[in-house]
Amino acid sequence: MGLLATLGAVGCGDDDGGAMADGGGLDGGVATRAHFAPEADPMPWGAAPWPDDLFLDEDGRVALGVYPNESNVAVAEYPEALRASLGELDGFGVVAPVYFPIDGAIDPASLPADGASSLREDASAFLVDADPASPTAFERVPVQGRWLPERQLVALRPADGYPLNEGGTYAAVLTTRVRDAAGAPLGPAASFARIRDGETRPEDPLLGEAFDRYAPVLASLATEGVPREEVAALAVFRVQTVTAELARVREQLWATAAPTPTIDEVLAGDALDARLGAPEGDRPGLGVPGGVAHGSIGWMVQGSFEAPWYLGAQPNVHGPFVREGEEIVAPRVEEVPFTLLLPVAGVDAPLRLVVFQHGITAERSDALGIADALCQAGYAVVAIDAPFHGLRNGAATDDANVFTGAEEPDGFGDRRGPEIIIDYAGLMDFLGPLIDFHPVYFRDANRQAAADLLALVRVMLGGDWSALGEAAPALEGVAFEESIGFVGNSLGGILGAKFVAVEESVGAAVLAVTGGGLVHAVAESPAFNPTYLPQLYPLLGLDPSAIDYEALPPSFAPEVALWATLFDRGDSIGYARRLRRRPVHVFMPMARHDETMPNVTTEGMARAIGATLLGGEPGFVDLTTGMAPLRENVAVGEGMFTRGAWVYEVANHGLLLYGQDTRRYEAPVTPPFRERASPMPIENPLEDAQAQVVGFFETWRGGAAEISRPE
Repeated sequence: MGLLATLGAVGCGDDDGGAMADGGGLDGGVATRAHFAPEADPMPWGAAPWPDDLFLDEDGRVALGVYPNESNVAVAEYPEALRASLGELDGFGVVAPVYFPIDGAIDPASLPADGASSLREDASAFLVDADPASPTAFERVPVQGRWLPERQLVALRPADGYPLNEGGTYAAVLTTRVRDAAGAPLGPAASFARIRDGETRPEDPLLGEAFDRYAPVLASLATEGVPREEVAALAVFRVQTVTAELARVREQLWATAAPTPTIDEVLAGDALDARLGAPEGDRPGLGVPGGVAHGSIGWMVQGSFEAPWYLGAQPNVHGPFVREGEEIVAPRVEEVPFTLLLPVAGVDAPLRLVVFQHGITAERSDALGIADALCQAGYAVVAIDAPFHGLRNGAATDDANVFTGAEEPDGFGDRRGPEIIIDYAGLMDFLGPLIDFHPVYFRDANRQAAADLLALVRVMLGGDWSALGEAAPALEGVAFEESIGFVGNSLGGILGAKFVAVEESVGAAVLAVTGGGLVHAVAESPAFNPTYLPQLYPLLGLDPSAIDYEALPPSFAPEVALWATLFDRGDSIGYARRLRRRPVHVFMPMARHDETMPNVTTEGMARAIGATLLGGEPGFVDLTTGMAPLRENVAVGEGMFTRGAWVYEVANHGLLLYGQDTRRYEAPVTPPFRERASPMPIENPLEDAQAQVVGFFETWRGGAAEISRPE
């Protein structure tokens, strides 16, 4: 099948063909060439490589005409909804592949099979930082190359753990060392060759625009040892900005007075014991019959505070962040429930504070799974419900005690389970301004959740807590130290990466069983793949029952890449470079063969922030490995900071909060998933993991954060 039939209505432009010589000229016998036929905005997919700044309109926004595979989508309006949101972006994807349409067939063996191959001087294809003002100008980014024969596309995907720099400019290059199916060199399109080899700007306005964008890059490539005649195809593109809006939210919060928290109840002594129960065998963590350990918790405070809601004027309805011009605005405020847990040891001096964020389908009571260990070390712990979770869910109830099972309210939401995923991600939100299952719904729910954490810090450090002393005289004058810690579990770690990247008061963060990269997190997780892909793929014109995880895994599918590009501002991997530059210590506990958060996402995030892997070898990413104790292994500015991940070999996703767990799948836990005949019970190293977390915070407070070996 020819390229035009494969890609849909793609204009012919000025690409008049012509056989190519071995050196890439127009007078030889090469039949296979890259496709390049630019059109006026909005240019259809496949007319030129994607991403490329030729797909930006005069305002610098993404303008895409025909969407890939658009004729096969299940809902006709879906591509247009995505197109409209792409038109709000000021650049392209942080981790998405670059796609080169090809007129002919390529020998897959001639493409770089892994990141290391693409860094070789003689690599046939590569990705390079093309911003001359960048501190990494013309350094290569490792990529994996892949030939997609049914699409007639060469795809270059940034290696896991190598997100591109937001706002940066990159160039993806196919050289004549790429070979076609007959072993001949790939040649350039005739129109591209005229740009590449010409000394003056073409009169054709489309080719002239391409000349303006490509000529400086071609000149720089030549000085770096890549002659013009060896460049068969080129894509030059700007990466979208990702983190600025959330940073602006923080600025707004600190430019206004902190809200005053509302105190609903303060529990201590017998009342606290009745609420939290008595765990069987005094075991730590969640899921223990009878209750939850709390011997080191002196007080539990339930309350709420007002936080800006940026998703629109209606509660429990999704939407994009609301803007007035270029400014982010909050059309309403939301009451955010919090739980504050104070150590029994005393509250006289300013308390060391740890913010806890729960995972998806859970709610803030999960903080009790680790709070006793932290309170024993003298820390206060505060937790909130994420949007659409706990008491913030539109169908929330509070009829049962989550710890004792008693049929009585406990101040925590009862609703948990897979339906929360549907609520949180907006998979079936028919009331919002966008089509349901729009990536912006999920993206900005994540950003709203991170904004809520920013608002929580504003309240904790700047709010008037006098009502706490009025409710419990023993707590009069309670205050918190300015430098705080953070623990995020699963989704809480995804939200936390964004939060920590912009919140200056966080000095040490634990991002547990978490990671970055939405496509991996969904497609390679048996917990999420069955929920998402059967709904998403038909909307993109794809058949979820026909996924070939070898030939075309979701991470290489162009339709998925465009969807994920719209999600980047809500993806923790998009914040990794900013987090990498922050003066903060980071510890990432992980479970080998995690059945909820794929190891590739954890390893990729760890690599992107400069972490060293302890406790084992990486399975997917070129992480540096080391030995415990680990301390001050990463330089940030003039300081040294601790960044490390610890892999537990016998554990699962409940590692940090649950002692009892199960394995339902055979290792390695990668698609297609192989379910065990019966679940295998395992004992998570809960106490070891919690001791590591406490030790990490204690050594941070002592002057140099350290990740130690579990006892």
